[in-house]
Amino acid sequence: MKHFKNIFTLLSLFLLLNTAHGQDEGPISEMYLKGKWVATCAMEVIDKASMANCDICPFVINPNDKSQAETKDIEMDFQSDSLTINQNGKHSTVAYVRNTNTHAISFALNDRHYNFRVFFYNKQRILEDGDGLLLVLSKIK
Repeated sequence: MKHFKNIFTLLSLFLLLNTAHGQDEGPISEMYLKGKWVATCAMEVIDKASMANCDICPFVINPNDKSQAETKDIEMDFQSDSLTINQNGKHSTVAYVRNTNTHAISFALNDRHYNFRVFFYNKQRILEDGDGLLLVLSKIK
């Protein structure tokens, strides 16, 4: 019985520490994007002949076959008040503003204003622009 109390105390302490630690890294703290992410540009089918993607995604033509092109993933590095974007080797750092009520982010890049709503999907984040086009963000480790 004496060992049972010690084991129960250790187990309780372990569970308590895990619960407290889990709260620090729960969804509320993850609502703020921080660190480096790879953004994959989702394509929307408009009709039989056309598709659209967010303007922030670079559209690159295959140098070996000019009839082929694709959108390239971009890297986004979120700091507390700035964002560095790597678009196919072109690095830009811009200030961004976070709406503290909705957690949306907005910034200006290349004379265009972007406003993104933030969604959660497992460990990924999804950014939706004003036109409903999506970026799927995966954390870089």
